[in-house]
Amino acid sequence: MPPSSAMALRMRKPKGSALIDPETEALIKNTLPIFTKHSQQIAVQLYANLFEQHPQLKPMFCLEFLQTPGQCKKSPGTGMSPQAKILSDSIVNFCANLDNIDMMNNAIERICAKHVSRHVKSDHYPAVAGAFSRAVRQVLKNELSESDLKAWDTAVSALAGVLVKAEKEMYDCLKHGDRHWKGFREFSVQPSEAGQPTAAGNASRKVYAMSASDGSKLPRIVPGESICVRVQHEEFGLVHYGLHLVGRPNKTEIHVSLPGNATSSKTSSHSVVKEKLEEGHHVELSSPMAYLTSKKRGKSVQSRALKHDLTRVQEASRLPGVITRGQTTKGVQRQVRRMEDIG
Repeated sequence: MPPSSAMALRMRKPKGSALIDPETEALIKNTLPIFTKHSQQIAVQLYANLFEQHPQLKPMFCLEFLQTPGQCKKSPGTGMSPQAKILSDSIVNFCANLDNIDMMNNAIERICAKHVSRHVKSDHYPAVAGAFSRAVRQVLKNELSESDLKAWDTAVSALAGVLVKAEKEMYDCLKHGDRHWKGFREFSVQPSEAGQPTAAGNASRKVYAMSASDGSKLPRIVPGESICVRVQHEEFGLVHYGLHLVGRPNKTEIHVSLPGNATSSKTSSHSVVKEKLEEGHHVELSSPMAYLTSKKRGKSVQSRALKHDLTRVQEASRLPGVITRGQTTKGVQRQVRRMEDIG
């Protein structure tokens, strides 16, 4: 039997239980200001450690993300990509809400959806936890005691446990979903009138039509949701990038939107993916999920899911809320298209 209600995910704690023991939670709260002050430095050091010890994980990240400190154009002056900042903010927010984890439901669901789209596995988390443990000691060894450091190790392990559990539910959704798939499936880029440059805010976007290479029918989608494209590059190997689904649901063809980015470096994931999105080329796509994770079906679900997706993009980009009551599906879809999704 498939998971109930097609998985409206909620990472709630069982009544009477805690993610970590009260003593550890007290240590986290007492040292949170110090950790927050250095959290971005810790995030940068974490990924340096991770890629040094586990270089095979590099292809799961955008090429922009792998730029060395001081070279990241998306975060000038910080030497850090938006993804690294999201990591540091996520750890800080999670630890600030250990006694009320429900406050993190939306953020955790967004993170898990992105992880699942890139086929993150549960056995990847120990590598990240080890890189974090080393990074926090490298940065804070003179400011925190060993007991404090161990408390932070425990908190991050608890966060990993929450993510692994939620991602397992999402993978179960894909396993039982009608025409959905786990991991990546090969698609061919098709000729389409939709594949023309379109104005979207201050940036130009291009829409590409794709069909499954094996000719199989495709699952229901929610326009505006994000999926992951994976391409093979001669120099960089596997490259991943996030794209938005656009247009009406179609059983044999889907349309994805690639944002225009005139300042994109030739070594960016955006540029690499754009090169591969030519008619007749083959790329790999992750499965759409938003329709699966809705409780009900129908047009109202699409509108609600679009607004949820817009909220997720706003959270990631720190943009003010612009959702209005009674907003139409097409209106929300236009707003989603105007927002750059962090690849």
